[in-house]
Amino acid sequence: MKCVYCKNEIPDNAIYCPFCGSRIVGGNESVTNNSTPTHKHVRKSGIVYLLLALFFGGLGIHRFYVRDIKVGVFYLLGTLFMVTTIVPVFPTTVFIIPVIAAIDGIMYVNDEQLYEKFNKYW
Repeated sequence: MKCVYCKNEIPDNAIYCPFCGSRIVGGNESVTNNSTPTHKHVRKSGIVYLLLALFFGGLGIHRFYVRDIKVGVFYLLGTLFMVTTIVPVFPTTVFIIPVIAAIDGIMYVNDEQLYEKFNKYW
C-alpha cells in the first residue's frame, strides 16, 4: 500500500510511514488514493529558519526546526567541543560555528531546492 502523504510504498501492517513519519490511522482505509490526510502538512518558514540560524545557530536549533536531527546534533556537539577545548586557548574561535550557521540559514532562504528538501513531507 502507499502512504497518502509521501506516496511511498509502505508495509501493510505499518502504523507510521517510515519515510515521512505520518501516522497511518485505521489501516488500509487511511492510505487509499481517494482519502484525505488527517493532519495538515506545515511548511517550514524560511524566515523562522534564518532567525533561528542567526540567533541559536551554534546550538543547531535551526536544523532541529526542519527535522534534520543528525546535523542539529552535529552543530550542538561541535559547539560543545569548541567551547570546552578550543575557545579557552583561542578566544576568537567562538564565532566560527555561529557564522557557519548564519551562512547555512542564508543558503536555506535563497536555495529553492534546499527549501523544497526540508518541506517535502512536513
